[in-house]
Amino acid sequence: MAWKADPPEAVVFDAFGTLITAVPGKDGAYQTLARDVAAEPIDFRRSALTCPASLHEFAFSLGASDPAKYQRMLESELEGCTLYDDVRDTLAFLRATGVRYAVCSNLASGYGGKVRELVPGAEAYVFSYETGLVKPESGIYGACCEALGLPPEKIAFIGDTPSMDFQGPTAAGMRAALVTRKAGDGLLAAISRLPRTPTAPASLPGHGAS
Repeated sequence: MAWKADPPEAVVFDAFGTLITAVPGKDGAYQTLARDVAAEPIDFRRSALTCPASLHEFAFSLGASDPAKYQRMLESELEGCTLYDDVRDTLAFLRATGVRYAVCSNLASGYGGKVRELVPGAEAYVFSYETGLVKPESGIYGACCEALGLPPEKIAFIGDTPSMDFQGPTAAGMRAALVTRKAGDGLLAAISRLPRTPTAPASLPGHGAS
């Protein structure tokens, strides 16, 4: 594969569902905690994604009767997290063509260490629990630019969620494309779909993701 023209200076990837196999939905440690403490879903999600404390500390702060239980569940979840098969080749392609890469993700703090372990060598890791910002808020894309020392038009964004990984970065002035893992899509194919220049924010390719 070769870049069509004018490659970006950096590619920012979403983490889970893009580089790393997705974590459990309804039965994950954080979701179980939310049910156990009868948390309001929207408030809980925002708090979990922007809290720098460990899961044990977070559960304790919510009055959970057995905070250690959720930490054990999380550790079990993390054991099953692996890179998608094409990730190493994709990152090697970027390095070979002189394109830097970073990771930007909405993450609860319990997952950050695993992402750094599985995707070492990134130029930057921009995580919601460290920045206090969540996708698709414009500030988190600005944090990517700041971390990379680049203007948005020099950055491309690849992820699996339209609002967070296409519409958000596009509105911030980046090029963006989506990857649909469930359909057998891959990162190099997504990179090949990147527009040559930033796309108007209202334009969403027909190729989408759930």
